[in-house]
Amino acid sequence: MKPADLDGGAINYDGPGLSKEGMHHSRVAPANTVLMVCIGATLGKVNVTDRTICFNQQINAVTPYADGIHRFIALALKASGFQELAWSKAGTGTLPIISKGKWEVLPIPLPPLSEQQRIVAKADELMVLCERLEASLTTADDTRRCLLEALLAEALAPDEERELEAAE
Repeated sequence: MKPADLDGGAINYDGPGLSKEGMHHSRVAPANTVLMVCIGATLGKVNVTDRTICFNQQINAVTPYADGIHRFIALALKASGFQELAWSKAGTGTLPIISKGKWEVLPIPLPPLSEQQRIVAKADELMVLCERLEASLTTADDTRRCLLEALLAEALAPDEERELEAAE
């Protein structure tokens, strides 16, 4: 994995990959590892792996030992407070970058497991609502576009066509 493979929503697993030899010289992360880009304009993008992967030094990772908390950790890393803190710790040369040493000491809130599960469930519920709203807005945009096109077609039609339509 490289930063371009993470988009904050999904991971592109279609890259060239590594040989077994290359894997022995790389950082390997199991499924359910939370990854965050730590360089450039994409600093802060967060994704969760669904399989074992290797990643480069421009990505940092949290591999939870407790089952089921990876989704909460991903939400915590995406939260505005964590993102602002990460950006504030990033070096500001020609390219923003947060070193592994600075990144690994950033605090991640870890409430009790039941609270983590409640937060993830609520976030999932809200994402479903957001997706429905987005679909509704797309449908409304399409409807408005069709109405506008119909109004423009009528307004721009020659006078004879409008008179014929009015007579019908």
